[in-house]
Amino acid sequence: MTRCWLSEHHLAITTEGKVLPCTRYKKRHDAPIIHEQKINDIYNGKWINEIRYNLQQGEKLDACKKCWQQEEAGIPSMRQNYEAEWSSKLKSLEIAFSNHCNFACRHCSSFSSSKWLDDDIMLGNPTPPSKLMQPSLENYDNLDDIEFVKMLGGEPLLNKNHSKFLHKLTNIQNVLLEYTTNGSVFPSADVLDIWHKAKKVWIEVSLDDINERFEYFRTHSNFDIVIENCKKFESLQCEKTLGFHIVLNALNLPYIYDIIKYLQDNFPNWYIYVDKVVVPSWLKTSQWSKSFAQKQISKLETLPNTQQVIDTILQECKNNDTNLEEFFDVNSKLDKSRNTDMYQIHPILNSFR
Repeated sequence: MTRCWLSEHHLAITTEGKVLPCTRYKKRHDAPIIHEQKINDIYNGKWINEIRYNLQQGEKLDACKKCWQQEEAGIPSMRQNYEAEWSSKLKSLEIAFSNHCNFACRHCSSFSSSKWLDDDIMLGNPTPPSKLMQPSLENYDNLDDIEFVKMLGGEPLLNKNHSKFLHKLTNIQNVLLEYTTNGSVFPSADVLDIWHKAKKVWIEVSLDDINERFEYFRTHSNFDIVIENCKKFESLQCEKTLGFHIVLNALNLPYIYDIIKYLQDNFPNWYIYVDKVVVPSWLKTSQWSKSFAQKQISKLETLPNTQQVIDTILQECKNNDTNLEEFFDVNSKLDKSRNTDMYQIHPILNSFR
């Protein structure tokens, strides 16, 4: 079955204001724009309806490729994770309020982090029309049926539109609020008050490494502050689910055992979800060989609840040889721009030059 609950009940709004069936959907050039139409008009419009119909008819749309690939590899996809009761109403939203961010993570871009613009220009990558993008909230109308909202960025807890949007949710007691956050910001008292009124708050902290390697991967970050905020999230008295989101990539595969061991030891009640880098290509985990990947898998097998991580690694690392040529080329340019030194922070990589 290819029918997707998200395509029928959910909309995702990017930092550019484009409205998609979900954030993974890749065919974006002709997507409707939130500042041009009311959100419910987009939900009931021709563009979204055609996507729904094709999925209902069993078509594996190429724009949904990531979910099909995960399902073929035996890994639960986003499509499968969001199954719920079927209706004809807009129930769920994913909103990237702005590309305003205080980090410049290696796997990001200026479309999701304002800190990335100069480096994207330096690398010759596509860039947004302005350094800071912040779609208006004016066309978010008739939200009474909304039961789930996922907050994205940039860093959502930095953005003033985030708290303004929360006040639009008149049925907050029926809404599950999910956050993808870099963990650097603890919410204001106003936001905390709304969290305590919500049906549930789901906080997923993006954490791709630990200690100085975390700060290298997420330029401008402070690992200790993130961990301190995680402990504050843990102490909240509202109904909540807490988790970590790790993006498996060429830089952190050698340490994936250490990362997960640290999180399991220090945050035993949090779930850990591991995804993979799709773009940029220079950070893809697939640059590592099968034999190197197997060494990491052997260590992971000694930890509980790591099968999803192992399956993700196996899906990626299928080559006989390690080839990090593109990785070294692009990352050295970022090191020069950011005054960082990969070989000092990651001495293991010296032997692969």
